[in-house]
Amino acid sequence: MRVVRGYICGDPKIRKMVDDAFKKIGKFGKAPTPETVVGAGGLTLGAYLVQLIPALGMLGSPVIAALILILYLLGSKAFCGWSSQLKTNENES
Repeated sequence: MRVVRGYICGDPKIRKMVDDAFKKIGKFGKAPTPETVVGAGGLTLGAYLVQLIPALGMLGSPVIAALILILYLLGSKAFCGWSSQLKTNENES
């Protein structure tokens, strides 16, 4: 997520694309499912992010799907704030 953060949070164009892709989901009027996220542009967004961040392609579709769902649930602004707090140098307790 820290690598992805550099791309998404560092480029206003990408953040706008993320936010625009998910505005469509709210129009469905129900809780999001993976199918509604994909139907509302999540698949296109995932493909775009893989082109932009080649490492995502090596990680596979489960990681890409998780990223898309995290972005949907948090929104790009909250994702940027949340991911800036991630620490990889501490043990989990």
